[in-house]
Amino acid sequence: MRNLQRIRKELLFLTLLTILVLIVNFLCYYFSIRFDFTYLQVGLLFTIGLFHGVNDLYLNIKEQSVFVDSIKFRLARYLVLAGIGFVLFYMFPLLGLSLFIIFSGYHFGEQHFYCDTKGFYLTAYAFRFTYGMAIIGALLFFHQQEVLAIIHRFLQVSKTNNILTLKLLFIVPTILQSIYLFRLVVLNRLKLRDWLLFQVALLTLIVFFNNTSLLSSFCFYFIFWHSISSLRLQVLNDFETLNKTNSLLFLKRGFPVYIISILVLIPAFISMEAKSWMAHIYMSLVAAIVIPHIITISKMIGSHLNPIQPKNYFSK
Repeated sequence: MRNLQRIRKELLFLTLLTILVLIVNFLCYYFSIRFDFTYLQVGLLFTIGLFHGVNDLYLNIKEQSVFVDSIKFRLARYLVLAGIGFVLFYMFPLLGLSLFIIFSGYHFGEQHFYCDTKGFYLTAYAFRFTYGMAIIGALLFFHQQEVLAIIHRFLQVSKTNNILTLKLLFIVPTILQSIYLFRLVVLNRLKLRDWLLFQVALLTLIVFFNNTSLLSSFCFYFIFWHSISSLRLQVLNDFETLNKTNSLLFLKRGFPVYIISILVLIPAFISMEAKSWMAHIYMSLVAAIVIPHIITISKMIGSHLNPIQPKNYFSK
């Protein structure tokens, strides 16, 4: 199975890194050492986290036709999807939030399991979705009071009976992802050690989420488990080789879009503290932009596991 060896190494490294951070966190708590990483975490989200999505329009994705492959068409498609997403989030916040979580669940799971799915598409897609949903479910469940308060404030959604929903959102996908992945072991697509590695990785994240704040949990996962890995795949996708020169070219290409994003998002982020309607618009805008990004990255990964573009650079 293509890319599986690299997935193993990456997952093992991230799991060990998370365990190390947990140990450091425990020692700091035991010896009453306190550090405030708020500014660092927000800084990482507005740098690495934001930058991992600014090259969406320029990614080398093989399309079915020259017209579809043009920058103008991609931009138009991107804006239409973002517009639809914004309307959904602003006019129907509960529906928009549900779709956002569903899209994000598959996106996170795909980032951890981007190997060839030929011959077992449905099971692989089901595992990607449930694994990502298990991560999101754990993040939301172990910070349920903060999450419900944020949802109520930004999206004006009632907090009533949502604790049970968060519990199910965590427990059900956690069980299903284990079953779907074990089915791949039964089909001889994976080894038992792969199944065990994915379960240990998820368990490590669950423990981490349970012992850190919402901001720390989200920032650590989003930056180290998701964004950095995504940036690496994007560089390999466009330049075939990961090195300093290609990485700088990638950064230079996305820098103008990054600056525009910063100029739009930071003032909105600051002003939303004063006005609830501004917060609603801000959250709707951010969520709307994320959806076309998720679709773009999925197409990028799929193009390397599809006959349209048979070369596979991700294994490098």
